Amino acid sequence: MNFNVQSDQTCVCVLCACTHTDSTDMHMIILFIIVPPDLDGPVEEVQEAVKGEAVLLQCPITGLPDPQIRWTKDGLDLNVK
Repeated sequence: MNFNVQSDQTCVCVLCACTHTDSTDMHMIILFIIVPPDLDGPVEEVQEAVKGEAVLLQCPITGLPDPQIRWTKDGLDLNVK
């Protein structure tokens, strides 16, 4: 069976029913919709920070399930709090 999933759906339940002359067998299939990560806004590629002060870097990414974001510098993971 082929069908289109609406853009706002995160889960679809489909029922398959097989009928014979004196019996019916049904199975429910739950389809979870996965949305690949997507940049959801502008990213400030150049920012300034004052030495010794905290800086907030934002990464506006959406997806389903929620994408995991990892920050690195020079190939090493940053300790993000």
